[in-house]
Amino acid sequence: MKKPITRQLPLFWLPAALAALLVAVTGGLWLGQVFSQKSGNGHVVVEQRPQRRDFSLTDTNGQRVTLATYQGKWLLMFFGFTMCPEACPLAMQKVSATLQNIGGLGKEIQAIFITIDPERDTPAILKEYLANFDDNIFGLSGTDDETAAVAKLYGVFYRKRPLGTDYTMDHSTALYLIAPDGSYVRPFRADVGAEELVDDLGTEMKNWKQ
Repeated sequence: MKKPITRQLPLFWLPAALAALLVAVTGGLWLGQVFSQKSGNGHVVVEQRPQRRDFSLTDTNGQRVTLATYQGKWLLMFFGFTMCPEACPLAMQKVSATLQNIGGLGKEIQAIFITIDPERDTPAILKEYLANFDDNIFGLSGTDDETAAVAKLYGVFYRKRPLGTDYTMDHSTALYLIAPDGSYVRPFRADVGAEELVDDLGTEMKNWKQ
């Protein structure tokens, strides 16, 4: 696996990330119907079930895409940004490992990285960043309004936070699974391991086919 690009940001992100998680859980009720499920370790994961709506974004080749573009594929979606110091590259490494270890089912999955920082993450920068991970991870970006709309749709928290003369992004870090017919299936918590993700994905895909 190629070594991820490291974009230089000071690593005092942890307190803000914890605050962001608290805001996402306690302040996100307006986003839609809340549901909960037990993870493998018995913890209850609270997420937002988004309504089934389409999105319109731009891929790294400059082409407009919608949910219907990927009809027939399982989508494993993540919302992040390329200057993310740790959470995003770790998530992409985990998704890469999952795609490489799930066997023949990997051909049915399309992983998607949606940037929450369209101001800096142009299609060209997204393409360069994702070249460090599995070839089957595509990057999508949109305008500020398009990004806000798709984030709201999936219950994703993000916000810009000043950092010296620049800024960083606080954001939630779950993965989201979409079935081949475009229906929303479930989230995967941020701390799910690659082996567990392989098992859970395989189970969801087999159950859906039945």
